[in-house]
Amino acid sequence: MITFKDPYYTLEMKRIFLLILFSLTISNIVNADTTPQSIVVSFGKYMSEWCKTEDISYREKIEALCNGNKKCRVEDKIHADFQKKQGLTDYSTFVLDSYLNMFQSLMQEGLRFDLTNVELVSQDNMPDGQTLSFITADIVVSGQLNHKVKDIILVRDDKISGIYSYSSQLGFSHLNGSLIKALKIGRYVWATNFHNGFAQVANEAGHVGLIDLKGDVIIPCIWDAIEYMGGNFVRGYNYNDNKESAMFDLRYGGKRVPLEWIQDNVIGRDKNVVTFSEGYAIAKNSDGKYGFLAENDTTYHVEYLFDHVTKFQDGYASVKFAGKSFLIDKNFTIQKPQYVSRYEIPSHYYDGMAAIKDNSTQKWGFIDTKGKIVIPCKFDNVGFFSEGICCVEQFDSPSRSPYYQTWKTALINKRGELITDYIFEQSLGEFEDGYIEMIKEIDGHPKGSLIDAKGELLSGFNWEYDNVRYLREDRARFTTTDGKMGFLDKEGKISIPPIYDRAYYFNEGQACVGKEINGKTKYGSINQDGIVVIPFIYDDKFIFNNGVALVQKDNRIGLIDTFGNSSFLN
Repeated sequence: MITFKDPYYTLEMKRIFLLILFSLTISNIVNADTTPQSIVVSFGKYMSEWCKTEDISYREKIEALCNGNKKCRVEDKIHADFQKKQGLTDYSTFVLDSYLNMFQSLMQEGLRFDLTNVELVSQDNMPDGQTLSFITADIVVSGQLNHKVKDIILVRDDKISGIYSYSSQLGFSHLNGSLIKALKIGRYVWATNFHNGFAQVANEAGHVGLIDLKGDVIIPCIWDAIEYMGGNFVRGYNYNDNKESAMFDLRYGGKRVPLEWIQDNVIGRDKNVVTFSEGYAIAKNSDGKYGFLAENDTTYHVEYLFDHVTKFQDGYASVKFAGKSFLIDKNFTIQKPQYVSRYEIPSHYYDGMAAIKDNSTQKWGFIDTKGKIVIPCKFDNVGFFSEGICCVEQFDSPSRSPYYQTWKTALINKRGELITDYIFEQSLGEFEDGYIEMIKEIDGHPKGSLIDAKGELLSGFNWEYDNVRYLREDRARFTTTDGKMGFLDKEGKISIPPIYDRAYYFNEGQACVGKEINGKTKYGSINQDGIVVIPFIYDDKFIFNNGVALVQKDNRIGLIDTFGNSSFLN
């Protein structure tokens, strides 16, 4: 204990005190000036110095900048290309550690990292009250890697929470203030999942409309029902005496257009919706006549000339006029095959082949794009060609059911030759990526599996399960005899056990699954390893679209993202 006053000591203590006070003041000033942009600039500075010096302390500073409440994720082109070159093509989402490990593994003389043109582009208010900032920056990596990209960097609570390729939109948060407020105050009481960037919503009066991912109203809630499959057009209609309806073009912000009905087409296993095929969409008027709308026609002029039409495929469409079927080309010139009076052409081309029906025998065959019959009409029913293969049917005689016609299914090639005998019960789709989903009777019970182009089981698959649906993100859903659902990997092995009462396809790295809890089915989501990402707390299925899903909980609707962030505040 000091019991005397030393002038020198007192002076020194004052000096130390002033230095501490000055340091605290400077620190406060620095913290006060901390902005999302300055955090990104610091990230770029630390990355540059780390690559230049290989000093591990810079990695620690980078991790400190990024370690917020949630692990920082990186989904940018630099990392994705590097992983691909390493043969790691299954990676779609990477945490920060993997990103930094990449640089550390390549950190040799000449490796450089430069970050410039830092710009704040937008901000969103998050459900927890924090602000999510979107910063763009140009990144140049040279040396062992050579990349120049524009990335979008997410900053939340003074921490970097994500680094994404700007063009991919993966970094864009949809938990934005306008939609959250609309959901929170009860403006909408029901909604579908987002599809192609839009969702149907209903207000408390039960009227339906359409919103986009930002919550902006595209079609007001003034309709009794909405027809929207995910294409370019949406139709609203009312159940009144006048049956009022209107068509809107989503390509132009929901512009009302003078059309009555537009046909959408579902393409492929991913259920992509296409309105225009080879530049034309199918339109129909109130008299039941069909015509074609040109994709670039902003006047929406359609000549309704036909009794029925198919979409354009391989340069041709089938039309029915005056009770006869014709092929037309894209100049609307009618092709006149000699057999037109005898045959019906109800389908458009698939894989260069169109099905035709012999009206005298009711049998089916195929023509090529020149209108020549290449497979005679000898089948009881046909599907359509894909990857050079088609399913055909042979009716049972007599039928195995007294109530409807039963049949067996086989596969044929483009010469009309049988690849398999009539051994399958039915197909569940078409050939894509070298396989098709089929049902076959095994020991008196229908079983499902995947069949290759030779008509044999896809490698690793068997006839053990009641149903096996197509591979999506390397996972195929299967159903057991007791109705439980799980997932197989691309080798046919169980990847996720059948423990779910409901299961839907993988999308954006997750699959929505349902479990019965206290007599009610509750929904959550799992990742490809079967780990529960979103808990089983929601009342209906949901599908992520650009990283966001509309969910229903306790008679309310809200938003969740793929990381589990929710707009529900309690």
